[in-house]
Amino acid sequence: MSSPALLADTVVLQAYLKASNTHAEDRFGQAVAASGDTVVVGAPEESGAAIGIDGDQTVRKAPNTVSSGAVYVFTRKGGKWSQQAYVKASSPHADSFGRAVAISGDTLVVGSSWDRPGTKDGLEKGVAYVFVRNGAVWTQQARLRPANPGIASDFANSVAISGDTIVVGGRHETVDQAGAAFVFTRTGTEWTQQAALAAVPPMSGDGFGASVTISADTVAVGAPREQIAREMKKGSPSARPFTSTGAVYVFVRDGQAWLQQAHLTVENYGKEKTFFGGSVAASGDILVVGDHADASGGTGPHASPKTPPRILTGSGTAYTPTGAAHLFTRTGKNWKQDAFIKAGVPEWANFAHSVAASDNRIVVGARNEGVGSGAPNASGVNPTTRTEPSGAAYEYTRSGGNWNPIAHLKPPNAVPGLRFGDAVAVSGDTVIVGAEFESGGATGINGNMKDQTARFSGAAYVFQIKP
Repeated sequence: MSSPALLADTVVLQAYLKASNTHAEDRFGQAVAASGDTVVVGAPEESGAAIGIDGDQTVRKAPNTVSSGAVYVFTRKGGKWSQQAYVKASSPHADSFGRAVAISGDTLVVGSSWDRPGTKDGLEKGVAYVFVRNGAVWTQQARLRPANPGIASDFANSVAISGDTIVVGGRHETVDQAGAAFVFTRTGTEWTQQAALAAVPPMSGDGFGASVTISADTVAVGAPREQIAREMKKGSPSARPFTSTGAVYVFVRDGQAWLQQAHLTVENYGKEKTFFGGSVAASGDILVVGDHADASGGTGPHASPKTPPRILTGSGTAYTPTGAAHLFTRTGKNWKQDAFIKAGVPEWANFAHSVAASDNRIVVGARNEGVGSGAPNASGVNPTTRTEPSGAAYEYTRSGGNWNPIAHLKPPNAVPGLRFGDAVAVSGDTVIVGAEFESGGATGINGNMKDQTARFSGAAYVFQIKP
C-alpha cells in the first residue's frame, strides 16, 4: 500500500500490552475497548481460578475454570501505561468471560457468553457483568440477564455502553434463535431492562445481535446473516444483479421507548459472500459497518461496491473475501451511505472484521492481511502470503465529505499468525489493536517482543496518532 497521506512520523507505538499472568492459549486481545486514558483487554480463554477483582493470578485450571476468561484494565499517566486491575467473573461457572468488552468513563461491561449462572438445567445462558471504578478501585455492580432468556442464547456475545445505558447482543436469543439485543439503563446503582430489540420480522439464523453499538440515544445492531429473501417477500424484484447478505438495524430512544429508525442493507458483488453487519461502530451521526467477507474488487477509501470481484488464486471460481467498511451518516432521521472503503491491497485480508469510531476517526481491522513490514506505518505487504498472515489495522479521518487514510498499522513483531486487527478500539488520538494469536511469552507492559514462547497467549498494541 502507498498513499501520500500516510506519514511515518505521525504514528507512535506507545505500548505493547501483555497479560500480567501470560499463558499459552489465553487469547489476550480477542476483545479491546478504550475510554480516555483507560484500555480494557479481554482474554476469554484465560484459565485462572480466581473470582472477582485482583484475585490470585497464579492458580489455574481448577475445576470449572478452564477457559473461564479474564479482563485486564490498563491506565495511562504521563504517557506511561500500567495495569490497574485483573478482573474475573464472580461466578465460578463463568466461561469465555471477556469475549466482549466495552467501557464508558468509570463503568465497564464484560460479556461472558457461555456463563452458567446457577441454572438448574446447566445450559449456557450467558451473562453481562458490570463493574464500576471509584478512584483506582473496581467493584462489581451488576450481572445482567434478559427478563425472558432464551434456551441457548449466546447472550453477551456483544456488548456496548454509553453513559448509563448498556446494550447486550444475543445472536441466538429467542425460541427460534433469530437473535435479539437488550437495552439496560442505570438509575443510581440499579440496572433494569428498558427494551428488547429484534428484527421485524424475526427470522431464524439472521444473527441479529452478533454486533451492537451505542452512541447516546442511538443503537445499531448487526444481523450479518440476514438474507435477501427477506426483501423478496416484501415485493422487491426477484431478479437482481447483485446479492447481499446481512443488515443493520438502527434504533433511537424516544423517552423510554426505542423505535426503529432504519434498516440498512447494501448490494455487493459476491453471491452469498458478504457478511454486512458483522461489526458495527457508531459515533454521533456516523455509523461504520464492517463486512469482512465482501468480495468486490476495488481498493482504497473511495472504492465502488460494484467493482467486479477477484477470483481467489487457485480456486478457479471462488471470490476473494477482501472485506469492506461501509460509512453511513445521518441527517435528521435519514441515513445515507457516503463512503465505501477497501484496503489498499487487493488480497484476502478480512478487512473490516473489526471496526471502531470516535468523533471523525474510524479504525478498521484487517486480521488476515499479509505479513509485510513491521513498521507502525508500514507500506509493504505481501499479498501472496496466505499462510497465517499477520494482519493490519487502518485509520481514517473525515475532512469535508471525504474519508482519508492517515495510518496503516502493523506491529513491530509482524510475524505469521498474529491476527493483528482481530479487535480494534479508538479514543481520541489513541488506537488499540488486539492480536489474539500473538505468541509472546512476556508479561506486563513493553516486554521482550522477541520472546515467542507462549503460543496464542495474545497481545494488544497501543498506538498514538499525532497530527
